[in-house]
Amino acid sequence: MNTCPVSGLSIKTYPEWEDIQLTEIYSVSFMLLGKNIILSLPRGNSEGVGMERFLDCRREFLKYMGLYETEHIELKDYSGLKGRISKSNRIIFTDSLMEEQERGYLLGLFAYNGPAFIRWTLELGKKVHPSNFPLVFCKDYGIAVSKALSLFENKNLPSRVNIIDEHDEINNLLYFISELSWDLEDSSIPEIKLKENNPYKKLYEALALIKMDYGDIIEKQKLAEAQLQKSYNKIEKTVDERTIKLREQGAILETSLDILSHDTKNHFISLKYEIDQVGDQKLKSSINDSVTDIQELITEATGIMSSKKRIISIVELMEDIKVTSKRIPLIEHDRIKVNFVSPEFLFVQTSALFKNAVSNLIENALKYTGEENDVRIVVEKDQEIIISIIDSGIGIPDEEKKRIFKKFYRREETVKIEGSGRGLWITNNIIQQEGGSLSITDNPTGGAIFCIHLPPYRVEDFDAMLNEMSVWFEMPMDRIKGKAESYRTLYTLQGRDDISHMDSAVFTTVLTDIRKERKEEKKAFISARLKNLTGRNPEGKSIIITDDSLYVQFYLSKYFNDLRFNVIDYVDNGESAVISYKKRNPSYISLDNNMNIKTGPDAAEEIYAYDENAKIIFITAMGDSQFFRADLKKRFPTRDYRILTKPVYKNDIESLIEDF
Repeated sequence: MNTCPVSGLSIKTYPEWEDIQLTEIYSVSFMLLGKNIILSLPRGNSEGVGMERFLDCRREFLKYMGLYETEHIELKDYSGLKGRISKSNRIIFTDSLMEEQERGYLLGLFAYNGPAFIRWTLELGKKVHPSNFPLVFCKDYGIAVSKALSLFENKNLPSRVNIIDEHDEINNLLYFISELSWDLEDSSIPEIKLKENNPYKKLYEALALIKMDYGDIIEKQKLAEAQLQKSYNKIEKTVDERTIKLREQGAILETSLDILSHDTKNHFISLKYEIDQVGDQKLKSSINDSVTDIQELITEATGIMSSKKRIISIVELMEDIKVTSKRIPLIEHDRIKVNFVSPEFLFVQTSALFKNAVSNLIENALKYTGEENDVRIVVEKDQEIIISIIDSGIGIPDEEKKRIFKKFYRREETVKIEGSGRGLWITNNIIQQEGGSLSITDNPTGGAIFCIHLPPYRVEDFDAMLNEMSVWFEMPMDRIKGKAESYRTLYTLQGRDDISHMDSAVFTTVLTDIRKERKEEKKAFISARLKNLTGRNPEGKSIIITDDSLYVQFYLSKYFNDLRFNVIDYVDNGESAVISYKKRNPSYISLDNNMNIKTGPDAAEEIYAYDENAKIIFITAMGDSQFFRADLKKRFPTRDYRILTKPVYKNDIESLIEDF
């Protein structure tokens, strides 16, 4: 323990409070003078988080000394500071002083041994936040201690920053600089009388001129801001007008779609009546199936365009999602792990857009996690259905979490990663339109967790919904009721504690059951028809058809058969296409652009490596895209290939193969 040479008070030092490293370039030591005066000695530069850590450390020292809620004074030695104090740290420091003044335990702050810019900073702080709080800048330690002891005696000092020994010319100049206000609203220049022989007269005049020029710049800035605000108001008015117009057009579209759905339904009823009159059962069955397919496509299209909601299983939705440019099914991706809790009861009522929102979040997680880490997806049900997408990426600071859903907002850390800043904004809007919400929390092991919260589908009138189901699937009511009773009995016997609402659980299970039956029936029917189209023209040129849709495979096969081609195989992904080509060596092969496992262009690279004379037909919805064509030209500059744009018609194929 040492003794203060000025006051005779004891100076207590503590090893655990000496040279505390706050950052790599900033440290601090704390001591106690007497019983109620703390000494802080910062060293280095507080840039970054240094100031916040200093204040946290100071608060802990006060608590350690029992002074946090006791009147005390602080002496601060600024001799060890290096560099300037940033604007953000000045704000943090000023806010902390205001908080201390409001608490009422810090009687005063006495700074000493500091460079001139510290005094200017303190003076500016007092101007921005005027108060009676004693904030005093002293020349040295001795004066600071004397002022502190005087404050304890009368608890009253002038509130401005004291400038000790201010009669020399340098201090006058520094005081003039500290008095200059750079506030946007204050263009005044402090008055000061100068002698003709003052060595700093030209410097005073230069500073005054800079201040005047600064005032002119600020006026121009204000004028520009006013003009910008005027433009913004005009844009906002235009956006509001366009929004109203879009809503009106949306209402017209919704009405038109309802009319289309109603009118086509009537036409299909008439058409099915005419089909019933066909005598040939095989022909009648074929026509009926084709008409049913068309009707379902129209129903699906109008449903998407009008955003009508559909009862859907989250499990089925996940199975339908394909990710990355290679269009890999979600559940087959080697970096995605999916866990469903009670999967048979995870039902919601959403529009077709909801799948896009979920897909976008998963794509983001893959993009920001990095190729070495997995993405986990957990789907569970409590009072609501929660889809948690858990990544191991760079994480999102708390202050960024609210901003991240703003349109075009992108974090500095992610600017090098491809993106427009609109994805999360669109995703959040879709989820809100579906009656849900999107939240972000930290992943304890690093990264972020995006949680979609949605109300589960709930049946309010069970019998009425069974009647609806009978109409949807054109299925006898007795059969539907039989299925429902069977599942109700099963769940009751099982004593399932994961069923919160029995009617909803039974209804969605029956719905899933019937949908699976219909899907398998259609798949089996199309597969059988495809099989019948294989090898019909053994003398014709051979072709392998590659597409991830059975329907596309079917109508392409039919067209090529009509053109006397010999269809020898069908595959649904690029990898299988490569294997089939090497095994069968066809005259031609068609490749869809976007497929599971391997895309069309990726498969083409392997096929050309095997057979440089391969004849490849790319079939894609992007056939008219200049970017798509440029990409193919770049990848295959010397190869001879053709492109067909979906939807494909027989005459398109006929024209294409004339010179191929």
